[in-house]
Amino acid sequence: MLRATHPSLMSSLQVTPSNKSSNLRRSVSTEGRCELLPCLPHPASLVPLPGGHVFVIKTGDSTVPPPTFTPTLVPSSYSMACTFAYRVFSAPQLGYWQANRKCSQDGARLIVFKNPEEEEIVSEAVNPSEPYWIGLTDRQTEGVWRWADRSKLTYSNWDSGQPNNYMRGNKDQDCVMLFNGHWNDHQCQDALRFICQVPLLYR
Repeated sequence: MLRATHPSLMSSLQVTPSNKSSNLRRSVSTEGRCELLPCLPHPASLVPLPGGHVFVIKTGDSTVPPPTFTPTLVPSSYSMACTFAYRVFSAPQLGYWQANRKCSQDGARLIVFKNPEEEEIVSEAVNPSEPYWIGLTDRQTEGVWRWADRSKLTYSNWDSGQPNNYMRGNKDQDCVMLFNGHWNDHQCQDALRFICQVPLLYR
């Protein structure tokens, strides 16, 4: 089983990638931020040296330090980035809340972007001409956008004229999709592709 550790211990972690490459790129800082490119290979590709262990990191969603570290197992179908693992679902296509429940089956949630670097990593894995649910909604309070981890919106990438809360029938637009490289508010019940995320570091 994969176990959890504090990011400050990452530099002392003894691991060897199964492809025998000795150059593990580590750009995780003590704040858990990441650079433009993924910095760690997937845990399934790592083999511990004698006496070593393979670790990944996950925290609770509380924004009040210190973070709570708990063990987590990242499904092998997920790709690794510095502070999170993610999976792009092209099928099944689901409504926003159904998609979030599907993510939870993997111990994940709809994806949260805290900075443009994180979004750029994931954008390389999606079809820009298709819409994907991300974990952002103002369903609780109109106009107050909250991420799936309950944090406030600090980084945004809205398309021109968005969000516009366009009404269709009696349904307004409370959920957000990634489409053509930008965000657009949309009716939550529509069935779309979606992106799930397992958070690995306190952010």
